[in-house]
Amino acid sequence: MLFEFSTLLTNPTYRIDLWAAHHILEIMSYSPMLEDNALSVIERYADENDFTALGNRMWLGQWREKQR
Repeated sequence: MLFEFSTLLTNPTYRIDLWAAHHILEIMSYSPMLEDNALSVIERYADENDFTALGNRMWLGQWREKQR
């Protein structure tokens, strides 16, 4: 069912893609390709200029620190 869930990464309605990306990286087992796709979604939102972007930038920093 991971493949079916990962299709949500292409659905920006109500930021479904963002929440799917976080769930994939925080909860699921994933391939390197899926990791890259999920990270690119989160990075795209992190580049915006709002409070959600700030939270995503913080999350990315913490996630990358854990991956070292």
